[in-house]
Amino acid sequence: MQADVKRLPLRKFAVLFAGLLLLSAIPAGAVTDCYAVLEERGSVALRHCQAIQREEGIIETIEANRKRLDDRRKEILDRFDDYIEDTADYKEDLDDIYKRDERGIFRALEDLENDEADASVIDLQKSKLDAIRAQRRINNSYYDTYIDIIEQSKRLEELKIDLEFAGYELMLRRQSVQ
Repeated sequence: MQADVKRLPLRKFAVLFAGLLLLSAIPAGAVTDCYAVLEERGSVALRHCQAIQREEGIIETIEANRKRLDDRRKEILDRFDDYIEDTADYKEDLDDIYKRDERGIFRALEDLENDEADASVIDLQKSKLDAIRAQRRINNSYYDTYIDIIEQSKRLEELKIDLEFAGYELMLRRQSVQ
């Protein structure tokens, strides 16, 4: 039993060492393949093989960058969506307050009219009702425009990420040509 415990670290080392040898052999095998092509088909085939390997490397790098940018895109879009939702909720809360105030003023106006109150008092109540309705319209218009601006900013951030990706791919492709 104790002998097995002493051999365990040695086994882990052996497995790790074999894995490292295997990993280091893969790129060497790929390079060897191109040089085997050189011996079999000549220098033009070697250059073609190397160009294919460069393209595969570029594609891997581009895909890794795409993954990183997609993660960033999701984070940014989620943040914008949360902000839009919070703003819409706030707009709705304010609208509910204005509706409640409007109903209260309207009921008071009806009571004044039913009680045949003085015309100046009724006119004052009507002007309050008009003012609340105007505030409600302005509030809705303001927050609708504000939400539109946030949505446009969200779209702009998406376009900036797309541009960053295209620029990165362009840079890699330019480097591979040189």
